[in-house]
Amino acid sequence: MGLDVGWGNARCSLQLGDLGAEVIKVEAPTMGDPVRHQGAAVNGYSLYFANFNRNKRSLTLDLRHPEAPAVLRQLVQRCDVVLNNFRPGVMDDMGLSWAALQQLKPDIISCHVTGFGLDGPYAQRPSFDFIAQAMSGFMSVNGFADVTGDHQWIHVDVERAKDGPFGGTIAHGYLTMSLVNFFLPQLIEVQGFTHAVNVGADRLRFLAPVKVGSRIRGVGEIVTVEEIKGAIQSVVRVTVEIEGSDKPACVVDTISRYFP
Repeated sequence: MGLDVGWGNARCSLQLGDLGAEVIKVEAPTMGDPVRHQGAAVNGYSLYFANFNRNKRSLTLDLRHPEAPAVLRQLVQRCDVVLNNFRPGVMDDMGLSWAALQQLKPDIISCHVTGFGLDGPYAQRPSFDFIAQAMSGFMSVNGFADVTGDHQWIHVDVERAKDGPFGGTIAHGYLTMSLVNFFLPQLIEVQGFTHAVNVGADRLRFLAPVKVGSRIRGVGEIVTVEEIKGAIQSVVRVTVEIEGSDKPACVVDTISRYFP
């Protein structure tokens, strides 16, 4: 039997439940797991919650109540595994430290799921899915998928992508290319014009995947500059390089016009 305390262990306890373990999920007595109220719903029931919490039983318990630790200790004695995603020290304050769990059940397995580990400068920071996405850069990729409708697993499914051809999720090619517009003003300086427009792009090539979390930089080369219809048109070849990679992520000839 597994005891799931907290609301950040959904996938971990899901795997136990799918493999046949009896999982007891501890939820707050008022609104329950906040994920119950996220995403699309059918008859008021969140499909997102149902997907990650199938094959589980639920117990509502106010963990701040003085008698809550006693209830949890009774449950621990019946369990084989205890999962929690609290900040370091929270379980200790509840009287459920690793030493206390072992006293209750010597062969107990304790799994502590944290965003930033049990020690280090960020250890005491709370964390959940969105925070991890934002700090890793994955949120930018995931948001691009929502806007474009491109939800291929190589871009958005972290677990499946681990065993995929790139060893992890990769940025969409056109997301990488969109950063060219960010790099361009840093690569060249054009003075004496009132406005500029992007005319287009030539010779776009995607040469290497950009794994989520990679460091990239832009390198520019002025290919041509000419006067066209009262404006100055430039073609700048921008190469997006990946730190530690022999091949660039992409190369594109950007075409811009500057009007006096």
